[in-house]
Amino acid sequence: MSRSLFLVLAAAGALALAGCSGKPSAVSPVGEADASPSPAAIAATHGDFGPPQGEPIHAVLTSPPHVPPPVNRNHPAKVIVELEVVEKEMPISEGVSYTFWTF
Repeated sequence: MSRSLFLVLAAAGALALAGCSGKPSAVSPVGEADASPSPAAIAATHGDFGPPQGEPIHAVLTSPPHVPPPVNRNHPAKVIVELEVVEKEMPISEGVSYTFWTF
């Protein structure tokens, strides 16, 4: 019994010491006003890479399981995707039909 109690106390002590790191908390203390991030910081965190550069690119569309060729660019671009939308009315239950959009 004393051995298991010792192991439990040792594990609890190790966890307590691990929680007492010297790093400051990311949470600001109560009463401090939060500073609003700048628009540039917000854009950087949401993946805004700026306006498209260069001429528009026409997308190469393939059918599964084939894949299009690699992109080979590291800048934003305007990509034109040509899709044909077809409306199909199909039965989904006896006496009930639904208009589907297919691409």
